[in-house]
Amino acid sequence: MNFFAAIKTVLSKYADFKGVASRSEFWWWWFFTVIAGVALGSTSGTLEDSNTTVTGIASAFSLGTFIPTFAVTWRRYHDVGLSGKWLLLTYILPFVLLVVGVVIAFPVLMQEWEMYGTVTAEALPRLITAALVPLLGSLAIWIFNLVVTLRGSKSAAEGNKYAV
Repeated sequence: MNFFAAIKTVLSKYADFKGVASRSEFWWWWFFTVIAGVALGSTSGTLEDSNTTVTGIASAFSLGTFIPTFAVTWRRYHDVGLSGKWLLLTYILPFVLLVVGVVIAFPVLMQEWEMYGTVTAEALPRLITAALVPLLGSLAIWIFNLVVTLRGSKSAAEGNKYAV
């Protein structure tokens, strides 16, 4: 599948979570969204002098491509023989890890602020741990997602219940 065929396919299956998406379909779509996002983002200006029209278009593009990106990734998981529900893990778990990090950090910060009015060196290991939990967890999830989307297709003969 070429670049334009992939984009046309993904857009025609805007919110279709059934079936499979080939590796080329997924990666061409991913390439398109990254290039378009960078192009729109680079023309929006700086924080002090932003072009609100272009920023609005960039935001609309991001919102408009969220569902098809989610759907094509869901179908890509199907193509390698995994349930698309595994994708939910890659969206939900980082937020859970972030909450865990905040739960670890917040009491430390409050205690330090009440006692010293600042953060002392003794509190830094706990704060670093609080920051590393969501960071490393998200990195692991990103690697999992990358490995899944790079895998080759699995046919019905190979036991893929999602393949036709």
